[in-house]
Amino acid sequence: MAAADPATAVEIPLRDIHMSVVGHWWPPAPGWWVLTAILSLILIGLIVRLMRYRQRQRDYLMLSAELDQIEHRLKGSKDKAAYVRDLSRLLRRICRYRSSQPELVSEHGHAWAEFLSDGHSMDSDLGKAATMLATQVYQAQPVLDHPHTLSDLVDYWLRKVSRIDSAAHKTHSRTSRGTRS
Repeated sequence: MAAADPATAVEIPLRDIHMSVVGHWWPPAPGWWVLTAILSLILIGLIVRLMRYRQRQRDYLMLSAELDQIEHRLKGSKDKAAYVRDLSRLLRRICRYRSSQPELVSEHGHAWAEFLSDGHSMDSDLGKAATMLATQVYQAQPVLDHPHTLSDLVDYWLRKVSRIDSAAHKTHSRTSRGTRS
């Protein structure tokens, strides 16, 4: 094959090769948009969860302080009827606030005691306290062998609906209420 003579060759108008400019960061590729959207949703979810947690903490501390005030009033006045009535009201508010079955909060007597025992045996301490609270609230002079068991029941429900971990509860109960037997 004969080599082409450069003098007879037809000139084709070609341009020099230019490389594209590297380093443009905008607009990002679609994968970056997807990643940004996913990270934004995760961040929003974490912020919402943190806000709910802090609200539960504030509610727990407020209701726990109210429980402390009720216990303090019992020590000062020895009015057991007011103590049981105040604990019952506080417990109904707590259960109505966050219970999965708010319609049961309006129950009275045995049905209310069963709801308060939260699946525990009625012979357990929790069941006995629930029965005592459900029955003694209607007595003019309630008979309370161990008044602290009623506040333990309220505290149990307070921790349950607030979903406060046991470490935070132990720290709070030692500092605010002291140790109970």
